Amino acid sequence: MKYANLNDVKTLQIFQYLVKVTTNHFLTMINFFRKIRKQLLTQNKVSKYLLYAIGEIVLVVIGILIALSINNWNEWRKDRIMEREVLGQLSESLTKNCEALEDTIGAAIELNNSRYIITSALAQKTPYSDSLENHFWVASLDFRHTTFSYSGYEIFKNEGFSVLTSSELRVAIVNLFESDLKRLEANESEVIRNIHIEEVAKFMIDNFNNRRIPNDYALVQSNQPFSENLKAISEREDWLNGQRSRLLEKCRRVLQFIKEELEEAD
Repeated sequence: MKYANLNDVKTLQIFQYLVKVTTNHFLTMINFFRKIRKQLLTQNKVSKYLLYAIGEIVLVVIGILIALSINNWNEWRKDRIMEREVLGQLSESLTKNCEALEDTIGAAIELNNSRYIITSALAQKTPYSDSLENHFWVASLDFRHTTFSYSGYEIFKNEGFSVLTSSELRVAIVNLFESDLKRLEANESEVIRNIHIEEVAKFMIDNFNNRRIPNDYALVQSNQPFSENLKAISEREDWLNGQRSRLLEKCRRVLQFIKEELEEAD
């Protein structure tokens, strides 16, 4: 396993050695008691025979209890190895999600910056210049959509939520993946179909060359709905970026929680 360290391998080797030694020791002791019982039986020493028989039974019971304890300990070790593997996979997914949110937030800020430049130029009747060309194109782009990684969470679900010993971490992870990430995805998907985006796209297709250069800049300046739609898009993007920023902070907190759990497990 990727996140199983060398200590786990050594521990399992020690466990296997202890089981072998313990088993051999108890088999030797049981054989020893059995031989003595046979000798006592042939010598008609019934009381001592019963005593050794009881001793053999006690020895077997102790052996069974020790074997169960060792087996339970081994199962606990296996669970902890799997827990570390799941935490590692979750850490990778959350790292990717943090990076995706950072990229989306940055791209959205860039889009809104161009929209602000365009709406300001139109409101102030600023003469057209080549510098506006790229801003017109950027301003016409759709809302940004964040692509999240769920691979680590799917592994977590497949192994069973109880694989994590920390109930607080379990709840935080489930809430993050099942509620917070999906809520943002739903909100982003909803605004992509926003009427303002459709109106801006339609206007630019009809009145711009390649959605960059206006065919009639004076017409664009005088078209109030175009400016209002760009402002509405900017406001919606700002609203989404507020959600993204809060979600980014939550992802970072959960990621730090996971890293602390991994450090304790080492």
